[in-house]
Amino acid sequence: MKHPKRILTGLLLAGSTSLALAACASGAVDGSAVSAEKDADLATVRVGIFPSSMNAVFAYGEEKGVFEKHGIDIETTMGQGSAALLPSLDSGKLDLAVASTITPLVSQAHGMTLPIVSTFTADEGVPGSTAVLLVGKGSEIHDVCGLKGKTVSVNALGSIGDTLISEDYAMHDCGDPAKDITFIQLGFPDVPAQLASGQIDAGMAPSPFVQLVEADGGRQLADFVMDTGVAKMELSVIANEAFAREKSDTVAAFVAALTEAGEAANADPDGVRAVLPEALGSDEQAAKAAVFETWTTAVDRPTIERWAELAEKYGLVDAAPDVDAVIWQK
Repeated sequence: MKHPKRILTGLLLAGSTSLALAACASGAVDGSAVSAEKDADLATVRVGIFPSSMNAVFAYGEEKGVFEKHGIDIETTMGQGSAALLPSLDSGKLDLAVASTITPLVSQAHGMTLPIVSTFTADEGVPGSTAVLLVGKGSEIHDVCGLKGKTVSVNALGSIGDTLISEDYAMHDCGDPAKDITFIQLGFPDVPAQLASGQIDAGMAPSPFVQLVEADGGRQLADFVMDTGVAKMELSVIANEAFAREKSDTVAAFVAALTEAGEAANADPDGVRAVLPEALGSDEQAAKAAVFETWTTAVDRPTIERWAELAEKYGLVDAAPDVDAVIWQK
């Protein structure tokens, strides 16, 4: 199957909301971070994130002292999506990054080894918790087959969004997504406004932007993560290869801290909602309505293999990825 049409739309990439979110994060897209006094006994770990309520677990864990307990000081850097963070991760400006699980498999084909050190989130089917496909108020699209001839936004081309939406479309026997759907690149924070204005027909976005669209009369069209069988590892934490190899004890401590922070966050969603406005620049009302996936660090190899299958099927790689090579071993 040919890859779906993809159009890079520079005018849509940097809306004012995206810039505001980036400014409210503790770092910038270029990998720079806000300086602060650091405890000399803590290991600084530079983590790339993107605008999603799920990334509030880092601020939550810091607030609860979990990362400090494990000897870790977190510096977060905001990017539009995992693809935007890859140059900084590959060059060593970042140590780790939250990314779609398909990212290290595709990167491998381009000569970059970015090992998965842990899972980050799992989609357990809670409506509005994961990145979903959204339509605006009054949309006449009622299922994925209605995407034929439509313009659909994803946060990064050649990644989780267009790959899984294409697979969902094909699984429902809607036609050939390569011919039927036009994908464009658009940051998550800009999806609500672009749906409302009709500049896109459907758009991919996670919480809290799902709740913003719903508050404006829009609705969820499809949970393509659950539909396509990759729900156990929607997002992963990937590493700079040298950092993972040379700082294996730090990586292990980070994973232990993230495991503890995630378990605490799963049990305290209101606590996570409380840190969202400051941590990610989220609108306070949207933060209060945010719904979360399950934070987990347990790596599930069969899900990675499913991702590898999809990467090959949709032409993101020329040959089957080496799954073993992308799973970190201490």
